[in-house]
Amino acid sequence: MHIKQDDEHNLYDPASDEAFERALYAERRLKEKVAHARIKGASNIDNFRGPDFFVFLLFEKCSGVHTIDFVEYEQRDFQAQISFPGQIHSWSAGPATSGQKLLVSRELLALWPTPGRFSVHNVNRFPILDLTPEDFYELEYEFTQVAKGLLSSASQLEINIRLQLIITLLDKQVEKYEQEESVRKPFHPLVQKFRQLVQNHFKEERLLIYYAAQLNVTPNYLNILCRKHLGQSATGIIHQRLLLEAKRLLLGSDLRVKEITYELGFPDMAAFSNFIRAKTGLSPREIRKRSAPD
Repeated sequence: MHIKQDDEHNLYDPASDEAFERALYAERRLKEKVAHARIKGASNIDNFRGPDFFVFLLFEKCSGVHTIDFVEYEQRDFQAQISFPGQIHSWSAGPATSGQKLLVSRELLALWPTPGRFSVHNVNRFPILDLTPEDFYELEYEFTQVAKGLLSSASQLEINIRLQLIITLLDKQVEKYEQEESVRKPFHPLVQKFRQLVQNHFKEERLLIYYAAQLNVTPNYLNILCRKHLGQSATGIIHQRLLLEAKRLLLGSDLRVKEITYELGFPDMAAFSNFIRAKTGLSPREIRKRSAPD
C-alpha cells in the first residue's frame, strides 16, 4: 500500500498542510503490514508519536533537525533514519527534502529471522545513519522495488524478501556505528546486559536489587560499573527509561494521566506525579500543557 497524496504519492506536500496532516492520520490508522510513501518538500511537526510500526526513512536530500525521543540530530543528504514503534518525533525539514519512507508492522517483522537490533525490546541506539553514496543507492534500489511491488500487487513473499534485505543492509550500517563506539568507549558486558534488562522490565521492576540479582552482582558493583561506563548510577538509568516512556505517553498519546499512571506501574497518580515533578520540576499535566499548540 502507498500512503497516497494528490501529488505523485508524496508524503510531505509543501503546498498543503492539510495533505500532510492526512498522511500522518493515515499512518496512525494503518491496517496493512507494509506501506510506502514518497517524501518531498518542507515539513514541520512537534511531538508526533510514531505509529505501532518500524519506520525506515531514506533521504537523498535533506536538511534541518530531527528530534527523536528528545535528542536532536542533524538531517543531511544521503541519510537513513530508523524509528521504533512509539518513539516521539519533532522535525523541521527543508524545502529541498527528497526521499522515501517504509512502514513495517512490528508483527510482520517479528516473524522474520531479523537481527536482534530490530526488536521492540531493544533500544534504538543509532536512529540516524549517514551513508556513503554507494550504500545509499543500494538501499534506494531496494526501497524502490518494494514500492513497485506494492503498486503492482506483487506477492507478499517477494515483498518480504526485499524488506528483509533492506533491514539486513541497515543492520550492517548500525554495526559500523557500534564498532566505532566500542573502539571509542568500550562497555563492560554486564552494562550491556543491564541496559537490556531495564528495557524489558522498567515498567514493573524499578528497584536496583532486582537487576543486580538478575546479573549475579551486588547493587554496589552494578552502580560502580554504570557510573564508569554510562556516567550515572544504575538507579538513574532505570529512572531515565521510565521518564522517557512517561514523556512519550504524555506528549504523544491521548491517554489520560490516570491511565498513564497505571500503564507505567505506579500505584496511584500521586506517586506518578511526584516522580515526574522530581525529575522535571513539572507536573504531568504541566508537561502536557506546555507541549500543546497555542
